[in-house]
Amino acid sequence: MNWLIILPEKTKSDGGVFDAVAVYESLLKRHNADYFFFQENKESVLDIRHFVEQAAKATHCIIAKKYQSEKDLEEDFIAGYLCGREIPVFANISFSEKCEISSCFKYFHSEHEILVEIDSRYDMYLKDERKQNALRALFTAGIPFTADSFSLYVATNKRRECQLFVDAGMDVNSCDSEGTPMLNIAARY
Repeated sequence: MNWLIILPEKTKSDGGVFDAVAVYESLLKRHNADYFFFQENKESVLDIRHFVEQAAKATHCIIAKKYQSEKDLEEDFIAGYLCGREIPVFANISFSEKCEISSCFKYFHSEHEILVEIDSRYDMYLKDERKQNALRALFTAGIPFTADSFSLYVATNKRRECQLFVDAGMDVNSCDSEGTPMLNIAARY
């Protein structure tokens, strides 16, 4: 997982100012995740090229701001870019009403709630990412995600492709279109 964390230099939490970089860094290090920070520059406009370069590597995003800034167009651009790439976003602000209908945004009242959510469900997010990566790999290889296709790879003992099917969510107890269970297909060959 590659986490993009968007925040100003210092973020105010419910109890005062804290070092947001250290807090999020600690959480993601605990889960052996890759992460990088994109810090706002309040004096100048968003460097779109730099943001896109950073965001292109992201699989998940945390936006830790408690205020809606004067830069509504920049925030709309960030929200639109992340939604367009279907990157799950954990935010403690509302960017715009347009994104509230998007399933990629989860809103929280505080940084603490974001930390608890990510920490408690990290394994689920990791599993979902593995599934998406496996589906993408099958699609890129031109392999349909069907039980019949799975049975072909089981029958030919192609372990890498079979693992991709399993990681993508194919039930190992599924049957091909003729009703033959995968175990029987594997035992034949």
